[in-house]
Amino acid sequence: MYVPLLRPFFFMCCSFRYAQILIGFCWFLTAMAIYLSIWVAPSDFQQGENYRIIYVHVPAAWMSLLIYIAMAISVVFWSCQCPALRASLIGQQIHEKQL
Repeated sequence: MYVPLLRPFFFMCCSFRYAQILIGFCWFLTAMAIYLSIWVAPSDFQQGENYRIIYVHVPAAWMSLLIYIAMAISVVFWSCQCPALRASLIGQQIHEKQL
């Protein structure tokens, strides 16, 4: 399956154009999230100010899980596309059958 939009040259041209805009937007969103989670979010009655760490910690934990899942999916997809890796996996399966 060949998708012309995913050619490296085309992708690099588009990503180079939009990289500075996206990086600036990400920094802005990060600054807003920190401001909202530290100064605007209400404190808890029993835990006080220590409760606000949840507003930072939980999204960070979810993002780390999302990154692990994305990496696992990309490794499976890449292993199906790469001929050298596919050959090594087939060779490993043949070796296991012989034992």
